[in-house]
Amino acid sequence: MPTRYGKIFMIVVSLIILIELPVGAARYVRNIRAWGEEFVNDTMLDYIIPYKRILRWNYNTWDTNFVIKEGIDNSYVEEHSIISYANLIPLTKLVRLYKRIYFRSYRTSQKMEYNMIEQTEIEKYVGVESGSDIIPKHNLIFLLVESFESWVIGLKDEKGEYVCPNINKSVWGDDVCYFPKVKSQAKDGVSGDGQMIYNTGLLPLQRGAACMLYGDNVYPNWAHFYPVATTVIPTQLSTWNQKEVTYSYGYQAAICKSDDLLEWWSDNELIDTCKFFLQNLGDTLFCSQFITISMHTPFNGHEDNSLVFPYDTPETLKKYLNCVHYTDSCLGGFLDFFHAQKYDKNTVLVITGDHTIFKDMMLREFQPFAQKHDWNIKDGKNYVPLIVYSPDINERKEVDEECYQMDIFPTVMHLIGCEDYFWKGFGVNVLDSAARHNRPCTEQAAYQLSDKLIRSNWFSTRHAAPGGERDADM
Repeated sequence: MPTRYGKIFMIVVSLIILIELPVGAARYVRNIRAWGEEFVNDTMLDYIIPYKRILRWNYNTWDTNFVIKEGIDNSYVEEHSIISYANLIPLTKLVRLYKRIYFRSYRTSQKMEYNMIEQTEIEKYVGVESGSDIIPKHNLIFLLVESFESWVIGLKDEKGEYVCPNINKSVWGDDVCYFPKVKSQAKDGVSGDGQMIYNTGLLPLQRGAACMLYGDNVYPNWAHFYPVATTVIPTQLSTWNQKEVTYSYGYQAAICKSDDLLEWWSDNELIDTCKFFLQNLGDTLFCSQFITISMHTPFNGHEDNSLVFPYDTPETLKKYLNCVHYTDSCLGGFLDFFHAQKYDKNTVLVITGDHTIFKDMMLREFQPFAQKHDWNIKDGKNYVPLIVYSPDINERKEVDEECYQMDIFPTVMHLIGCEDYFWKGFGVNVLDSAARHNRPCTEQAAYQLSDKLIRSNWFSTRHAAPGGERDADM
C-alpha cells in the first residue's frame, strides 16, 4: 500500500506526464542559427523544476506562453507537433487557464505605484484633457503585415520580376508617402508589442509583454473616436491576449477564428473577410485594423516556383521571400478593392510591419551574399516600411531617413485630424520635417517612461482614453 507521501508523489508524476505528453511528443530541434539564439521556451513544468528545453513547439497551442518569464524574447516557433488539433484543444484550455492565473500573480508583484512616476517628465507629452467631441475627418484602415521588412520592396528575382510587385507599385502612387526606414522597437512581446506601439504611442515594457501582463489597462488610442472600430485577426482571441487588448485599444469588436479551431486564416482568407466586412459598413465612419499572418516564421507553406533566385541564396531567405510574394498577391487584391470601391476618397490607409524578423547574427551571415548580389540588406540593417495613403496627400513623397515605430501614432493622429487628443505620444509626426529633426524625447527615455506608465496603469487616471464597449460574446 503506498504511503501518503507515495500517493502524493504518484499524483505529481501523473500530472507531470499529462502536462508534458504533448511536449514530449513534439520534435526536439537544434539551436536554430537563423535567429541567432536558441528556441528556449518555458513549459508548465518549468515552474516545478527549473530547467529549460530546446523545443519546437506548436505555436497555435502554446502561442505566447514564453512571455511569462522575464527575458525570453522568442515567439519564433514551428508547427511540428505530432498530436492532432482535436486532442490538443482540452490541454490548450488548461494552459490558458494556468497562464491567466500566473499573469495576475506576476502583474501584482511587478506593479509600480503612481508615486514612482515623475509627473514633470510626462507633462510635455500630455495636452489638455480632450472630451468625446473629437471627430475624425477620415476613415482609417490600419493594415499590419507580419514580419514585413522594407528591403524586399524593389527587390527583383533572377528573371527581373519583382518579389512584391503590388506593394512596389503602391509606393510609387501619387497619393502615397513612403518611409522605408522605420526602426522596429518591439521587444519581448514581439507582434503584441508592435500592435501596442502603433495603437497607443507607447513603447513596450523593459521586460515581459504588456499585452499579456497589462492587457486590461486603460490605454490612449485612436479607435475610440470612431462609431465603428473593428479589428480583424487571423488567429484566436487568446493569441497575444486579443480578447483584452481589442477593447483596451478602443475597438468595439474583433473578427477572428474560433478558439476551438487551432488553425489560422491564410492571408487570402483574411483579406476576403476584410473586404466582406467593409462592404457591409455603408457610409458609417469607421476604423479597422487588419492583421496578416502568412509571413510568420518558419515561412512554410508558400513555395512559389515562379520566383527564381541566385543559386547561393540562403534557404531561409528563399522561404521568406516566397511568403512575401504570396502575401503581396493578397495585398494586391485588397488594394484593387480599396481603389475600385472609392475608399481612397475618404479613407487613410496605413500599411506597415509589426516588427522586423531577422536578428543581427543572421543579417551578418547574409551580408556576403547580399553584397555579392547587391541586395538592400548588404549593410546589415533591416527596417519595417511605412506606406501611407491619404485623401490629403496630392503628390508622392519618400523620406529616406530613419524614424521609429513610435512615430506612427502621432502621424496617424495628424492624418485623421485628431491632433487635439490629450496624448501626443513619444514620437513625432514624420510628415513634418522640422519635427523629425527636433525630437522632444529620446528612444531610451521613451522606453523608460512607457514602462512606468504601463505598470502603474497611469492612463486609468484620465478620462479621455476609453476602451471599446465589450461584447458579451467575446
